[in-house]
Amino acid sequence: MTVFGLARVGAAGLLCLGCVFLFQFCYSVGPVYLAKVISVHSTRDEVVVAVLIFLLLYFLPYPLTFAASCLKVFWKTGARRAFYQSAFSSTFGRPAEAVRSKSQKEFAGIVSATGQDTVSDCVDFVYGTASLVFSSSLSVLLISAFIFRDFFVSYLVSAALCWGVVWYLGSWQTQKAEIAEEGYNRFVSALPGAWIANSLGESAIMKRFSKIFDRRWRVYRGLALKAMVAFQSFAMLQAACIWLPTSVLVLYRIRSMDVEQIIALGIVLPRLTETLLDVSNLVSNIGDYLALRGRIAWLNKALATEPTDLRAQIDRSQIRLLRRTDKTWAELDLASATGLIRNGGPAGRYVLHGPNGSGKTSFLLYLKASNMASTIYLPALNRLLPDLGQERSTGQRKSQELSRLLETAKQENRTLLLDEWDANLDIDNRRRISMLLDELALSHVVVEVTHFRNDLNEIDAPRINMP
Repeated sequence: MTVFGLARVGAAGLLCLGCVFLFQFCYSVGPVYLAKVISVHSTRDEVVVAVLIFLLLYFLPYPLTFAASCLKVFWKTGARRAFYQSAFSSTFGRPAEAVRSKSQKEFAGIVSATGQDTVSDCVDFVYGTASLVFSSSLSVLLISAFIFRDFFVSYLVSAALCWGVVWYLGSWQTQKAEIAEEGYNRFVSALPGAWIANSLGESAIMKRFSKIFDRRWRVYRGLALKAMVAFQSFAMLQAACIWLPTSVLVLYRIRSMDVEQIIALGIVLPRLTETLLDVSNLVSNIGDYLALRGRIAWLNKALATEPTDLRAQIDRSQIRLLRRTDKTWAELDLASATGLIRNGGPAGRYVLHGPNGSGKTSFLLYLKASNMASTIYLPALNRLLPDLGQERSTGQRKSQELSRLLETAKQENRTLLLDEWDANLDIDNRRRISMLLDELALSHVVVEVTHFRNDLNEIDAPRINMP
């Protein structure tokens, strides 16, 4: 992702920038046209017409600004949607992250607060920069062509000086912005961690959280202050580069001008000053661009794939792979599990059994990562399928999700990997889902991890018919 990639300049963006160009054109032409008419000994009627045209040109930007603002809404919402799609695409197919609540919270922060702000700032940057480019370039060309020809020379000198400053200090600013953005996300990602404790009124836990919160807030404040100092130093330096050449030139040239030229210069002087301010803001926008680059560099890093060696987290000496045959369990070689899933059989129910911390979940994730397209993995704690929105208990949601997941596995002919599927289910629902798993296992491979029973006998408990 880049600044312009996040801004996503599509049809709405181009129309918006078209309106920006038109109203900046009106603002630039108006004073130059009036000054030119007055500087050539025009009649009273000609001056009156010029004043009326000037007023009209200064009125037109208002409806154009309204149109640009409306189009900007379509532009910004489209850019945000594209960012979400890009973020989910970049994190697609990372099973190792599926069971880490920290990763889920950090991703939520990236696509909500951090992502919203960054996308919005990128769109605002492109919009604002285009407006300043149109305003300054049109004014420089018109003033130089009709009123004050040496203005173009001073403009080029200012631009050269500013680009030298940007070239020399740009990487430093980008680095400061990236560090500050990382500190901000650490600060934001700490907030959801205390939601449950706060909702339950656990004051002792909240006191400990407050200490963590305060420490991260102080770190972020220090980083933000350092970044601000870097950018303000840059702004002061570029202001001197912009104003000094033109000021020297005006003071030098005004002594040789006749009365009409001085009057014309006086008329366009406010616009000339605004042009220098536009150039100053444009260079400041370059600083904003460097800051956005730093923020996006961190964003890309946060969304980048970090390979995880799941096999290193598996203690094969403690995990057993069991397959039910009739009413008994047969132990299989753990190494055969990958081939079992890749080849789609033999069908049946398989159980990974072992103590806590032995790596059963990591082994399921390893199977999922090895066979992405042919498997469905259900995490132990997180819902995999979208909720239907009704008010239901945890057990009811889990039961309905399992039923839907079994149907999906059957229709798509995929192996089912279940991590503690029976958690939060009562005995009746466990039996009902177990019956459905038995039915699926007649034609599919079903691999389970369970902590509910140690002797693995409850699977064979008497079955009852559910309504």
